[in-house]
Amino acid sequence: MVGRRNFEKKKRLDAPCAPAEERLVCLFLISDFLRLFLPPT
Repeated sequence: MVGRRNFEKKKRLDAPCAPAEERLVCLFLISDFLRLFLPPT
């Protein structure tokens, strides 16, 4: 039960970070996508 509780705590701590990381990944993907299709400036 202690291990399970620690896992839930970890999950709760990681939760706020996940959306920010996903947003960064999305931004990188979008920038790469645009770089492929737009002529270099």
